[in-house]
Amino acid sequence: MNEAPLEKELALTDKFTQKLHDLSYEATNQCVQCGYCLPACPTYESMGKESQSPRGRINLVKMAAEGKIDLQKDLAEPIDLCLGCRACEVACPVNVPYGQIYEAAKEVITENQKHEHHKKQNSKPKIQTKAVKFTLTNLFPHRKRLRTLGNLTWLYQKTNLNKVVQKNKND
Repeated sequence: MNEAPLEKELALTDKFTQKLHDLSYEATNQCVQCGYCLPACPTYESMGKESQSPRGRINLVKMAAEGKIDLQKDLAEPIDLCLGCRACEVACPVNVPYGQIYEAAKEVITENQKHEHHKKQNSKPKIQTKAVKFTLTNLFPHRKRLRTLGNLTWLYQKTNLNKVVQKNKND
């Protein structure tokens, strides 16, 4: 007796994979890989790559939802290159909800990118973060302060202090 694997048995690696699984996995299983969508897809027509076709993207979303491929490395670019025109839905004989799959993938990829960016920001040295914040809040919004800094930089370069500092740095 062959049963489909239960959701609990799937190797779901993290919350983003789980969310993608919850939002789109059932819909990806509707695709029968017939290829009727291929001539309707402008990105497939121009690029000729299976990963740039609706059925290729559906397969990639399915594999990402199963935790078999990386969201950013393997899925982000093909999804990003999709125009989102959904011409493939009209051509599909089994009415696969490509729009739902596409939107779910975009949402999860965006959330994952924000999470990665936040993680990267938190890994920066705190002094660097504070310096950037100070500069953005206390210097750039004030025209006179910015002009004064520009004049001081000009003076620093004109008096060749920059060369002296560079020479001392290299010694």
